[in-house]
Amino acid sequence: VQDLSPPAELSPRAVERRRTLLQAVDGLAKRVEGNDQVATYDEFHKRAAEMVLSGEARAAFAVDREDPKLRDRYGRTTAGQSLLLARRLVEAGVRFVTVNYAGWDHHGKIFDGLD
Repeated sequence: VQDLSPPAELSPRAVERRRTLLQAVDGLAKRVEGNDQVATYDEFHKRAAEMVLSGEARAAFAVDREDPKLRDRYGRTTAGQSLLLARRLVEAGVRFVTVNYAGWDHHGKIFDGLD
């Protein structure tokens, strides 16, 4: 039978490590099987992937398709283009959008940050 034997001789230590890894994976599989939390996580993960990979999401993130004049009005800066993207996401139906902009939080070096 092809690929039945290992490609190279394995040391006893390597064989033991593989056996230990297999036991760990099997043990995890037994704990996960029938676990509602894992099933729920898998469903959320699947739904999130479908949402992010959808054509609607790709279209909403395609800021480069905006009219160049509008992009200029927002400013060709990280902040300006981030705000334009936020607007596009809201227009696409996203109900909660966060825009991170460096410089707003002055917990440290407040005087340096506000000069």
